Amino acid sequence: MADLAKYAEAIWPALGMSCGARLRPYTLGHAHLLCCAGSPFLLGDRPAGLGDLLLASEICRRPWRKSARLAGGRLLPLLLRWNARRALRQPASWAEAQIGAMTVHLTPAMPQIWSKKNDARALGTSWLQQIRVTLLGRLGASYETVMDVPVAQAIWDCCAHWEMEGTIELGNSSDDALLAAAKRMMAAKATSPART
Repeated sequence: MADLAKYAEAIWPALGMSCGARLRPYTLGHAHLLCCAGSPFLLGDRPAGLGDLLLASEICRRPWRKSARLAGGRLLPLLLRWNARRALRQPASWAEAQIGAMTVHLTPAMPQIWSKKNDARALGTSWLQQIRVTLLGRLGASYETVMDVPVAQAIWDCCAHWEMEGTIELGNSSDDALLAAAKRMMAAKATSPART
């Protein structure tokens, strides 16, 4: 049942708040825009700062298509400057809390991947491209549909597809119980006196 609850959360994600605005569900379209902007929230190559927070907030507070149009125009720099002036009036702890809230919003609930078959080498493509290609090519979704899918739902759906193909195996709550029992047995064995 826990696995079904996790999937339900992926299909209908909670809406977050950041910088005083309600955020839209985090979709693949938002992820692509953040990737193009070099956002550390997506790339993880450096700690996120106030400018990164403001940009991610502007992108994620509206549907991705509107954000894409906004990014290509003159309004985005004006909005970022205005929001920066407003944010700089806040205490330092405010920015840290907002960065934490944005990180939670942009971190999808992942299924537990139990094992990966044919793991000879890592793939050369990003997870974002693998998911998009799977949804477009293998599952027959249109470009617009793919970009509107919440990231967590896309990950769960692709993992289910890959599991049905035999590429990966996903763990479930009974696997968690077996692992916990095995760890308890190993711990008990390690603490018991050795037999001679």
